[in-house]
Amino acid sequence: MESQPENLKKSWISRHPLLVIGILLLICLGPFVNKAVHMDDPLFIWTGKWIQKHPFDFFGFGVNWFNTATPMWVANCNPPLMSYFLAAVASVFGWDEKVLHLAGLAVAFTAAAGIYSLAKMWCERPLLAAVIAIFTPAFLVSSTTLMCDVLMLAFWIWALVFWERALANGQCRWQFIGAGALAGLAVLAKFGAITLLPLLPIMGILRTRKPGWWLPGAAVPWIMVAAYEWITAGMYGRGLLSVASGFAQSHASRFVGGW
Repeated sequence: MESQPENLKKSWISRHPLLVIGILLLICLGPFVNKAVHMDDPLFIWTGKWIQKHPFDFFGFGVNWFNTATPMWVANCNPPLMSYFLAAVASVFGWDEKVLHLAGLAVAFTAAAGIYSLAKMWCERPLLAAVIAIFTPAFLVSSTTLMCDVLMLAFWIWALVFWERALANGQCRWQFIGAGALAGLAVLAKFGAITLLPLLPIMGILRTRKPGWWLPGAAVPWIMVAAYEWITAGMYGRGLLSVASGFAQSHASRFVGGW
């Protein structure tokens, strides 16, 4: 009888995993809801404010970021998806820092829920896996900012969730296309996600051993990235993925290690 409360507690936790994740995130990130904009946060906020007035010219303004007037597409080597998200939130609730951080908390919950959903397919203790992921410094620190890292993670994790479900269901073409679109949105949130795109066809090959609807699904994010490069080249004279790549190469000496 003494162990009954503990068993009930475990049963409640196992029956409400997403609520547990939400409570943990609220405890960890709630104290930072009033955090002042920091580091590169202003770049995303300024872009969001510009987008509200010029939605089809997201980087068409200048900024004093390197002690001189610089085009925003040079200063911000990230895609504009996070700024579009902030602009959408602010158009309803305003630009108060608390509002923006609460929106960021919602993004963090979406990413953590995706980690739990993916872990359910891959291990026997998905809630433990999600909690461990939440408490990693990279996740917690990034979730207190208004930058694009956690949004990229959320899109990428859910891309994998839908990709796994599509592989499990066989020739489910719309799940493959949807997963590919989410992977493309991950890249349009932050270019770093492009290094993960080969994982989709690798999983398709290893799981099915034959061509299928996973092939066009894996092509979707590359089409989205190519379209973004082509459109931004027409808008700003250079494709912004190439600009970001050039920036990374020019600053490679700051980092120790190889490729």
